[in-house]
Amino acid sequence: MASAMADKFHALLREHGRSITRSRTLLFEYLQQSGPVSPRRFMEDNTAVADRASLYRTLILFRDLGVVEDRMIAGKRLVELTDSYDAHHHHLTCEQCGKSIALAMPEIEKALGILSRAQGFEVSGHIIEATGVCADCKARAHA
Repeated sequence: MASAMADKFHALLREHGRSITRSRTLLFEYLQQSGPVSPRRFMEDNTAVADRASLYRTLILFRDLGVVEDRMIAGKRLVELTDSYDAHHHHLTCEQCGKSIALAMPEIEKALGILSRAQGFEVSGHIIEATGVCADCKARAHA
C-alpha cells in the first residue's frame, strides 16, 4: 500500500501515538475498496484479518481519528471513509438490494456554493443521497 492516502493514514496513526499494524493497514485498504459498508458486513468480510473484538475496536479507533464516519443511506447505518481519505461524493442507493453507487457531482457542488453564498450562508457540510431501484433489480422485476 504505497499511496498518498495510505501515507496520510499512517502519519495520522503516528501523530496519535498508534501503531501502524498490518491489520489496521488491511482494514483501511478494505474500506478504500468497499465503499459504504454496514458494520456487520465489515466484520463478516474481515474475519481473516482480526477477531471480532479487534475489528470492533478498530472501527471505534477509525471513527475517533476521523478516518471513517457513519452514514445513513436508505435507512441503514453504514461506515465509509471520510472525505479526508476519499474524494467527496454522494450516493445512489438501491432500495431493493442495497447496492450503493458513489457519484461525484461537481456541478451540484458549484451550484450549492453559489446558492449558499447568495444567501449569506456558510456551508460546513452536506450530504446528498438518492434512493430508488438499480438497473439490475429493475431488469429482474421485468424479466
